[in-house]
Amino acid sequence: MPMNPVERVKKILDDLVGGTDFHGHGAFWRGLTRDELVAVEVFGYPLIVVGDGASSNLVRALKGESPFGLDSEGSADLFYRMPRFMPPATPRQIAFIKRWIDDGCPEHEAGVVFDVRHGDRLAGYTGYFKALDDWSLNNRPADVKGALPYVYDSATYWRAALLRPAQRGDWMQRIRKPECVAAIGLLSQRQRDTVTPYFGSPPNEANLFEAYALFGAARLPPDDYQKPHDMDNPGMWFVWSAFIAAAFELCIDTDFWRVAQRAVLIGLLHDGVMRGRFPVDGGFTADAAGSTRIFEHVAALADDELVPELAARCLRGKL
Repeated sequence: MPMNPVERVKKILDDLVGGTDFHGHGAFWRGLTRDELVAVEVFGYPLIVVGDGASSNLVRALKGESPFGLDSEGSADLFYRMPRFMPPATPRQIAFIKRWIDDGCPEHEAGVVFDVRHGDRLAGYTGYFKALDDWSLNNRPADVKGALPYVYDSATYWRAALLRPAQRGDWMQRIRKPECVAAIGLLSQRQRDTVTPYFGSPPNEANLFEAYALFGAARLPPDDYQKPHDMDNPGMWFVWSAFIAAAFELCIDTDFWRVAQRAVLIGLLHDGVMRGRFPVDGGFTADAAGSTRIFEHVAALADDELVPELAARCLRGKL
């Protein structure tokens, strides 16, 4: 049975101290409920600012940020990085805790139970993918038609670079051509502008991730033309991943893609696991528990692990 997010946070803290007790504030998290953990104070300092991981003392203590920078020579901070005298938390551990706090310290994962009787929310998801399909596939305007060949071309070079790292320079040279930069910028803005009316800016992550899970699993309800929206060709997950890699390399809409790349990975994994159209390792099962495991897996990845994960999944799935 997978742990819920609160249990995972407490396990990370236990792992950091080796499961032992220690002097000072002690292992204060043990035995606390979610609400007790969120409300706890250590030495009079609130531990968590719900919705703001960067400002939370728990995250600052693990990163060694003020007021927890006393380890640094000449520092005027009050406290040492935590846990003191022990190896520091890894970026991945910190990223999970920060994201948990940013998401409102949820007690349960946002895994999707594949029941499509959710009314307006699912209608909104369908509306989003209908709008996306409209400009990218069914009714492409002239600027999109002109930009897409550069995207497919850059994806071909990205694949070559993944298979033969010595060719990474060829990919970077290709995507830095002015025509390709303009194409990636135009299509990135199109995608961002399509997301905003349905999910907000910055996007509501829980809803965006659920939408892509249902899209990947082909479980969205049909639109008003009775057309179901899903990924017609699984190879398009690779093109989307190559696009994201290029956007980051070119520093285009990086704040948007830090969120949207997680949605794409969630969709990709749900497609392979729930539809079985390509192999996905990791022991995921094609049910609601498997969906929850996918969400847990993606949430645990640090931002800089996402593009390599997309690349690895695409290559192993032969997309």
